[in-house]
Amino acid sequence: MWQIELTKYAITAATTAVIAIGSTLLAAKLALSRYREEKLWERRVLAYENILEAISQIHEFSETHLNANHEHREVDDKKDKALRDNIQAANSTLYAARTSEAIWLSRNAIECLQNYQRESDKASNAMDWWEYIECEYSASSKCIEDFTQISKTDLKIPTV
Repeated sequence: MWQIELTKYAITAATTAVIAIGSTLLAAKLALSRYREEKLWERRVLAYENILEAISQIHEFSETHLNANHEHREVDDKKDKALRDNIQAANSTLYAARTSEAIWLSRNAIECLQNYQRESDKASNAMDWWEYIECEYSASSKCIEDFTQISKTDLKIPTV
């Protein structure tokens, strides 16, 4: 009789151990999967943020020069140099975004950057400095607006 009780106890303990181990393994797998998803999402957010920052720096350059022109003044040399340095860094960021960083971006985001590049290239055909600045301002404004919306959609950020 005691052998039957012991057998029942052993079966119950073994069943409990199997269920516990299975539950633990399932919980670990789910946690790891969630961790991976969160890390990928964070990486995508970083890529989108870097691109928006780069476009904003390019936009700041053209906006600063347009404002100075409308106010009939020159941009301070020190400020102009800082803006030009920012543009070089921003262009490097955008190049990386279209190449090595493209794996983090949606097709719409890549197309937006390509459209910006085409519009920015058109600015190079401008007849004078101010036409160039206006074209660049227009291209960067549109890109910021479009890329912001694409970012919210791609990253599933609720719009307020």
